[in-house]
Amino acid sequence: MSKALDPISLAIAKASWWHGEQKRKYTNDDYIVHPIEVMNFLALFTQDEAVMVAAILHDVVEDTPATIEEVEAIFGEDVAKLVFGMAEPEVPAGTNRGERKEIYRRHLEVQCWRTKMIKFGDIYSNTKDIAMHDPDFAVVYLAEIQRTINSIDDNRIPLLLRQMVKEQVKLAKLYVDQFKVNKKLVKKLSNIRTITETIKGE
Repeated sequence: MSKALDPISLAIAKASWWHGEQKRKYTNDDYIVHPIEVMNFLALFTQDEAVMVAAILHDVVEDTPATIEEVEAIFGEDVAKLVFGMAEPEVPAGTNRGERKEIYRRHLEVQCWRTKMIKFGDIYSNTKDIAMHDPDFAVVYLAEIQRTINSIDDNRIPLLLRQMVKEQVKLAKLYVDQFKVNKKLVKKLSNIRTITETIKGE
């Protein structure tokens, strides 16, 4: 008889199956790399198995065919509640990004502190990739994330965890600000080069 998987190994197996061929947008890694990274980060601060399992599963209801009922049947009510708390609520077609993210922020605001802790881990994992690979979009993303952090900050979440995530966001903002400065400088140098070449041609 084969040995039953422990809950974390089972969560990785099921999440890998549900996410299938999905890839991370900027790195082209298998999608499962992201939830495992979130789980490993949270494992530095907690031994709460349900939190770590939910961290691995946190995108399956939102981004795969998996349902919250399937998650509950396999992993139990506690994990299902945490996963449900992490999923963006359904919104009417045509809802713009700003409205959708505001609805999600208010949804997170009323979740339990353990769900908010998972969201902190999600932010930690996402922020570095977005800042490094898409600085233009990062301007929008970081403003949204700052509002989210302000809404979900909870003293029951380990202080060091919250500090690390906030520092990650600050560093990302510095990186993006420097990127914008460099972009303006490159544009200015390009204009100077164009003018110089025009003068030489006359």
